[in-house]
Amino acid sequence: RSYGNVLSLIVFLEMLQREGLIELNLVTLKWSWDEQRIFIETAATATVVDLMKQKIEKLPTSVGQRLSIAACLGCSFEPEVLNMVWDTVSLQKRGRGDQKDPSGEEDQNDNWISLVEQEGFLEVEQDGNTYRWVHDKVQEAAMSLLPSGELPSLKAQVATILINELDEKSVDSYVFSVVNLLREGRIPEDEEERVQLSRLSLVASKKASSASAFESAGKYAAIGVDALPANAWSSYYSLTLDLYSTAAEAACYLGNTEELDKCYNEVLDQTERPLFDKLRVYRAMISYLGGAVGRPSDAVELTVEILAHFGIRFPKRKASRWASTVYGLLKAKRSMAALHSDDITKMPTMDDPLHLEMMHLLDQLFVSAYLAKSDLMPLSIFASTHLTLENGLSEYSAPTFAGLAVLLGAALGDVKLASRIGGFAQVAMSKEESRNMDSRAELWLYAFVFVWNEPIERMTSKLFKSYKSGLSVGDNENACWCIAQYIVINFQSGKPLGMVETDCKIYLEQMVEFKRETVHADICIYLETVQNLMHPSEDDPTVMKSELRFLSHSDHTVLGVFYSCQCFLYLYFGEFEKGAKLAIKRGNAYSKGVPGHCWIMIETFVRGMCLYAMARKTKKRVYRKQARTVHRTIKAWIRKGNPNVKHYDLLFNAELAALKGKLDAAE
Repeated sequence: RSYGNVLSLIVFLEMLQREGLIELNLVTLKWSWDEQRIFIETAATATVVDLMKQKIEKLPTSVGQRLSIAACLGCSFEPEVLNMVWDTVSLQKRGRGDQKDPSGEEDQNDNWISLVEQEGFLEVEQDGNTYRWVHDKVQEAAMSLLPSGELPSLKAQVATILINELDEKSVDSYVFSVVNLLREGRIPEDEEERVQLSRLSLVASKKASSASAFESAGKYAAIGVDALPANAWSSYYSLTLDLYSTAAEAACYLGNTEELDKCYNEVLDQTERPLFDKLRVYRAMISYLGGAVGRPSDAVELTVEILAHFGIRFPKRKASRWASTVYGLLKAKRSMAALHSDDITKMPTMDDPLHLEMMHLLDQLFVSAYLAKSDLMPLSIFASTHLTLENGLSEYSAPTFAGLAVLLGAALGDVKLASRIGGFAQVAMSKEESRNMDSRAELWLYAFVFVWNEPIERMTSKLFKSYKSGLSVGDNENACWCIAQYIVINFQSGKPLGMVETDCKIYLEQMVEFKRETVHADICIYLETVQNLMHPSEDDPTVMKSELRFLSHSDHTVLGVFYSCQCFLYLYFGEFEKGAKLAIKRGNAYSKGVPGHCWIMIETFVRGMCLYAMARKTKKRVYRKQARTVHRTIKAWIRKGNPNVKHYDLLFNAELAALKGKLDAAE
């Protein structure tokens, strides 16, 4: 009868005891019951809500009425606020002659809150001043005490009382309940009331968004948009723009294409309004294109078009972009080498709204260009670095420095300078109150920068912290990438495969929830690789069951991960010829596609081992030459201070000695 619901079970057992269907024998101290009688007499037993309603109805009338009002205030409330609403509602009813004065009953129930707490309907929260329902079904039961015909008007009445009697700060704390009451009670017809509902819905949406509750944020933004009057754009422009922009941002996080397109087109249709006012919906669309639906090239094109309107232009021809990149790298190297951490600490805070918007757009351009393998990636970083050095620090300065560190480390191979600039990013984060961009910056630092001159296993705890930090501020995209790198480094640093497999399964579910298709695909590849290692197939353990899906993926990073893991399986299971042919075919495509990424180390090692194995087996020059090239790459990393590849070099030295016939040296 309880369907496994604990509250239902408790309420059902209480009802059985109350009706004498189960009894405690005080002699044997055992419960006794007649199962057949229980079955017959409870065959028509209603739901848990009905049972709770029956229990509440046994309380004094005024206590039940208070609980009904409390149910309108949401999942939690302060007794003082409930008393204020109760007194006002009672006064208004008596003023209309709708309710008799409950005479002495009110005095008898001064301790009503203690009574309902003892009955198990409410419990006090840790602050000691707020009560909450023990279960939403109890709240539903309390609400159901009210006649359905009276409910809409009462909800509107309670909402009005809260708005009129509470100060602005207190109304904000009850804003979800107020909006729900106004929307559920009745659809406002008066223009002033509609605008009021829209304003409150905007507050509720932003409050939900700040708590990363994007479904609620989208719901409240939609309520606000629906409530706007017909003359909203002309008479309430700021409110309308804010609502549509907030709704677009929520739709972007939720991957709601239809709602995002609706808000995006609605704002862009205001052709007489300045472009600056439309930047929030543009940014939402850019994030959606670059992240949720895997169209980073479209995101790049849109961002470049917008930046051009504000005077930030990039060369159109490839040759010009290449020349600008070379010049920018050399200029950045000189300017960064002359800076110290103290210089970053002393920098002012960027406060110009236009500069801040340009920093945000350039940050988005960098990410989209990275995913699209666009040659605009370095140019976007140079532009945002220039804005930072000229106008001061912003929340985008940390990812700017981190991105520049990735560029200088990958393009120029200057690992020490890259690590130093990574330190600038950390200083910029320490000066910034907002934590919104920490996850983005730390993703670059711990998976692309510091891994090249620090032990890689140190990065896992930092990436996990960055994952949680990203979730806490609603940066689900970078949080997902951080946890993916956490999995990668655990695998790369030799953590137990069972642990890596468990992590993959856990976080894959979250990727589905957040609609992060690319990250989901990457983790799927690592999961299948681990499972093939742990439970090899008797037919061909190098074959991944989702191979066709991975190969047809549009994102080049997914293809890079797949081919590198495929080569890993070839090496592990002794399919050296397949591994060597794939190594020659792919070359260093992975390091070009994902420059600076920590996985490049093991991917390079795996290619080299397959090539050395075939060089020993066939004595062919093509394998030997390619193997030596890979070996030189590993040695170069060691000379620059990489502590994570020394064992790779030792294994390569052994392979080289064996290739030369020096078996004793190889051993």
